[in-house]
Amino acid sequence: MKNKIGKLNGNLVWAFAFGALGLGIAGAWLTANMGNKVSIGVYFGVFAAAGFLSVFLTRAKAGIGVLAFVVAAVASAAIYYFLVSSIMGEATSTMTAAVGGGENEAQMVGSAMGTTMGLFAAGIIFLDTLIAGIGGCIFGAKQRKKLTRTA
Repeated sequence: MKNKIGKLNGNLVWAFAFGALGLGIAGAWLTANMGNKVSIGVYFGVFAAAGFLSVFLTRAKAGIGVLAFVVAAVASAAIYYFLVSSIMGEATSTMTAAVGGGENEAQMVGSAMGTTMGLFAAGIIFLDTLIAGIGGCIFGAKQRKKLTRTA
């Protein structure tokens, strides 16, 4: 295994970051029925492992890995914002119209609620993704340096 450490192309950190994005979303969706803690734990674990492996197995410096995971965190937050905003906005508009609110009022309330909930979800996902990815990158860089020094 030592002969594989730090040998891959440094640009592969981007593949690890965006691969973790897809795998993290899929893992969170698959574990959705197990509770929020399990779902967010799986998501965090995927990003932490990908961050670690992205720097540990490649020639990339920790800074490039951190940049890749910052971009992945922004992309993840944007995806969750649009998803939650759309779902909550539509649900709120429908409920407001059902209890007797006018069409314009329902759209306005739905839009406001969707935006608020979307921003809340995006903020949580951004922080989760950022902390896991950056932590994994830094730990991977330290371990690679330690193991290649002793080899």
